[in-house]
Amino acid sequence: MKTGSKIALALGAVAAFLFAKKDNKVSGVGACKKTRRVGYVGEGKPAVFVSTYGKYANGSLKGEWVDLTKFDTYDEFMRYLYKLHSDERDPEFMMQAFEGYPSMWYYEGGMDRETFNKIKDYYNAFADDDEKRQAFEAYAGYFGDEASVEDFEDRYLGTHEDEYSYIDELIENGVINPSELVEKEGTWVIDHDALWRYYVNSGDIHGERTDYGLAVWYRGSFK
Repeated sequence: MKTGSKIALALGAVAAFLFAKKDNKVSGVGACKKTRRVGYVGEGKPAVFVSTYGKYANGSLKGEWVDLTKFDTYDEFMRYLYKLHSDERDPEFMMQAFEGYPSMWYYEGGMDRETFNKIKDYYNAFADDDEKRQAFEAYAGYFGDEASVEDFEDRYLGTHEDEYSYIDELIENGVINPSELVEKEGTWVIDHDALWRYYVNSGDIHGERTDYGLAVWYRGSFK
């Protein structure tokens, strides 16, 4: 397809969307008058807006927000998508938008079985724990696509107010013994910043800010 044709196609799709929105036929991102929903996609639930490349090429916005929690298996999910777009002989699914799960698992061209299962595990693990969910998303942003809920659970060291409170917890739990940090008996002062830098630079831990504080996890290799 020539560049001019691609631009015209894109502009046509945008114009159709704006017209539908002005005419009150659009509800939410990408939804239109013919859109149906799988129940109610509530806040925090993983969902994708599924149309097809064929419809997009023809300037159609027909599609649906599909709630992934409605399906027990990937096969059920795919059967629903084929039923949803049964007006096409061989639909090429286009995930036009997503919500409720980390962006690293979003791919416009579709969703494979492994990704579907990762998203389901993510939702089942953190649906009722927003603090831990945000910690996992920070963890996933650090480790990338290879991040898994199981690995996170093994490495997660909690969310703390800041670096100081984390070091204080290590002292309270006996992980750090202040008396061992000085050569002579007497008054000692804990340098929290130095200790935090030591643990981070040694490769043992890593921390990222979330709305709840500092999420900390072990990043070294398990022996």
